[in-house]
Amino acid sequence: MKPYPIHCVSIVIPVYNEQDSLPELLRRTTAACKQLAYEYEIILVDDGSRDNSAQLLEDAATQDGSHVVAVILNRNYGQHAAIMAGFEQCRGEVVITLDADLQNPPEEIPRLVEQAALGYDVVATVRNNRQDSAFRRWPSRLISLMFDLLTCMTTTPLRLLSIVGFSLAALGMLFAFALIVLRLAFGAEWAGDGMFVLFAVLFVFTGGQFIGMGLLGEYLGRMYSDVRARPRFFIEKVLRNQPAAPAPVVVVDGLTSSHTSTSSDQVQS
Repeated sequence: MKPYPIHCVSIVIPVYNEQDSLPELLRRTTAACKQLAYEYEIILVDDGSRDNSAQLLEDAATQDGSHVVAVILNRNYGQHAAIMAGFEQCRGEVVITLDADLQNPPEEIPRLVEQAALGYDVVATVRNNRQDSAFRRWPSRLISLMFDLLTCMTTTPLRLLSIVGFSLAALGMLFAFALIVLRLAFGAEWAGDGMFVLFAVLFVFTGGQFIGMGLLGEYLGRMYSDVRARPRFFIEKVLRNQPAAPAPVVVVDGLTSSHTSTSSDQVQS
């Protein structure tokens, strides 16, 4: 494992209706980042908050000398999309993600960076005593995981309908073939007054219905894949405080004068 140089550390925090905790979050995160021996930036992504969170982020980003980068999304896209939007704005070699509710203590940032500087590609933490109810933690995780595994990366559940349909249709045709053979071998009395023939026809038609549903599901699955190719989020604006370009040097009567200042860079899309 070979250590690699670090010049800048980026902290990415998704924010959604966190106006009450934002001042404390900014204070603690800034205090932790000041302990670093590297440059740092604190990227806060407002995920369509309905309270005053976006305005607080803009105010923090436009302060002189601020290390805060405010990324404002045009609506709510969810936590993972907000994190990805923050990743797009990162300039650091090391990226750390935190939750805005302060259940991930910002004071751990120096320790994470220290481990990353040793050459690790990924540094993970384990959260203890998280303040969520058991009902929120376990059932929601299991349900989300189940639906993600079934629908997020595959159309296999839709194709299972076709597989079941073909199986039923094949079983019905085999049943019908067996009835024909038995009818020829044992006579009409063995057929049970057409009862077994009815079962064979029912299997074939039921299988055909499942095949049709499976084909329809395949079309829907391909349409879903095409729709997912669209952007996962739209950024309304980005506010980043950065040094302005140095003013040109002016020479007046042999005296050299120059002026530099800082400005807030705002990007809208």
